[in-house]
Formats: sequence, structure tokens, C-alpha cells
Amino acid sequence: MIDNNQLINILTYPARSPYNLRQIKMAHRISIQLAVADFLFYFISLGWLNFFVREDGKMIFKQKNGFPAIFFITVLILTTGLFFLSGCKKTNKLNPEVSDPQIIVNPDNIRLGVARVTKTEIVFQGSGFQPDDSVFISLIGPDDIKVVVADSRVYPDGKFTAKVTPLAKVTGILKASITGTFAADGRYNQILVITRDPIPTGAYTAVATGMISNQKAEVKFTISKPDLIDNIKDWLGKKAGKIQVKKA
Repeated sequence: MIDNNQLINILTYPARSPYNLRQIKMAHRISIQLAVADFLFYFISLGWLNFFVREDGKMIFKQKNGFPAIFFITVLILTTGLFFLSGCKKTNKLNPEVSDPQIIVNPDNIRLGVARVTKTEIVFQGSGFQPDDSVFISLIGPDDIKVVVADSRVYPDGKFTAKVTPLAKVTGILKASITGTFAADGRYNQILVITRDPIPTGAYTAVATGMISNQKAEVKFTISKPDLIDNIKDWLGKKAGKIQVKKA
């Protein structure tokens, strides 16, 4: 059985992979299955696709709101192809031999699609900081941009883990706001409202700063332009009413 790290290594460095051809083909099949599953559940979250299980145990997907099947299939093919070509990237890890303050981020590159940013879990980890201190993470980049995106308490071993919160992604990175409506059945439908441009793309420096000790560590973080899949997802989100654009 191929685990996650082996899958990443095979897809990233196939020529140098110690695995045989059968294992490499299996890794590519797994990557395609993951891409298809990602888009299936994205459609389900939009409410355009429901699934149910028949009496014989087979899972059946059913369209909603008259969504055209041919377009759905086309999007799946595009997603699979682009995901297959893009490959995967290795996870960044802290260096256990470094005793001074250090910080890493996973992923260290994110595309600036609305759905992409809101769905991606961005996690900062650090070590070498003063125990029981608190740290905050700032993104410093083009045009004198400085945005605080995360904070965390430092554990007794000097390490910390800080996740970028959904609110920080929306207001800090996307420069958007959140509203919503209640459906007839009482469900709350959250809507992301785009009123201005997000922070610019480019190379950023993520700086972790200790609030008491003033210790600092930094790491590179890149924000890239959205790709075709990101644009398709955002277009679908607008059609479903999950994203609204209200720029002046």
C-alpha cells in the first residue's frame, strides 16, 4: 500500500523514484481519484448535486436545479487533467537541529481564487520560541502590505501551531466580507461578498513575532494568480449564490 508521502515522492520525482512501474501507475490513479472526489464534493456543497444509496448498495449521483450533465462531465475532465499535470509538493518540516526561532508554513504557495483560499487550510508551525509566550503571524509583501493572519500560544517545548482562521482568509487575504440569509427550513446560507480586490499576488514574508520576548522568525509565502480550475469554481460559486461581487 502506498502512503501519502510515497505518493507525493512518486508524483514529484517519477524518474528518480525507487518504485516500479506498477506502483507509479497506481500513484497516478490515486491522484486522479482524489481530483475527481474533490470536485464531486464541491458540487455537493453547492447544492447542485445530491447522492443517495440504492437498496442494492450502489451510490447514485443526482443532478439538482437542472444543472447540465455535459457541463458537469466537462469540468471533471478539466479538473482531472490539470491536477494530473500539476503534481504534488512535499510538506515542509521544522529542522530539529535548529535551536533558534524558526517557522515553516504548509502550503507555502496558494492561488488567489476565492474558493481556493477559503477551502485551503494554511498552517504555520514554529520552534525555538520562549515557552508560554504568544506569537502572531504577519504577511508582509508588495505595496507595503502587512496583514496579521494567525496567532498561537507557545507550548512548553518552545513550539507552536497557528492556523489561518476563516475570518483572516476572508477579511485579510481576500479583503471581502461575510453575510448570509436564512432558508425556509431555518438553515443559514453563508455568502461571501467581494467588494474590492484581494491583496496583490507575489512573494510575501511571513513573520512570527513573540509578544513578550519579541523573538522573530520568518519564512517565504507565495500568493499566485488563480488558474482555470479556480476561475471555474468561483464562477460556480457565483451562480449558486455563495459568492457575490459588489465592487463599486
